[in-house]
Amino acid sequence: MTQRTAGNAGVVVMSGRRRACTFRQIAVTRALKGVIKAGIQVARVEIGENGTITLTLGKPESQVEVSELDNWIKQHADQVKGH
Repeated sequence: MTQRTAGNAGVVVMSGRRRACTFRQIAVTRALKGVIKAGIQVARVEIGENGTITLTLGKPESQVEVSELDNWIKQHADQVKGH
């Protein structure tokens, strides 16, 4: 990757080559279909820089943390309906 500065304007132009894709979408699709067909849930799919496909099995974990305010709104939502 090369880096050039355009004049005194402080503009940096980056150029370089894209790396070749080390995995194929069909490989991920086949792995997922096989696991799902076996009746197993997939929590997460990771693809490493070297093309390694890793399936984490089990129920997906919620990545959204619920705040106290969210819980309060959920508990009191019925009270404000119709007002």
